[in-house]
Amino acid sequence: MKLLLLFLCALTLVSCSRRTSGPAISPSGLYSVETDVPGESAGPTRRLCIRLKIHEIPSQKTFVFQTGASNTQKWAIGWSPNNVLILYSSDIGIYAYETRDGIIMERPAAEDEKEIGRDAYEKKFGQKPRA
Repeated sequence: MKLLLLFLCALTLVSCSRRTSGPAISPSGLYSVETDVPGESAGPTRRLCIRLKIHEIPSQKTFVFQTGASNTQKWAIGWSPNNVLILYSSDIGIYAYETRDGIIMERPAAEDEKEIGRDAYEKKFGQKPRA
């Protein structure tokens, strides 16, 4: 009985965790992105926030950007047709990330990009977001 209870507790913890993502390739094939949660290295206010690692495939360069989107909330990412990464976050909103001159630029998503974020959320969670 104790073993069954332990198994059920472990199963609940695993099923409720929000994992980071593996590589997702942009529509052009020029970029891939991975996400992780950096922990203490990001400081006390962002230690549980999503970090983006965008890889430029031809040059093998990697660009890193620490977002303010909490991994404890629901979030999803998707690529726009023009290689802009869209992050839908239930706590900070929808943001767009693009690489320019070796850095990642963050900006609020345009209306068409917001729909890409909502679609990524629906694909990940099986339902459209409320907002």
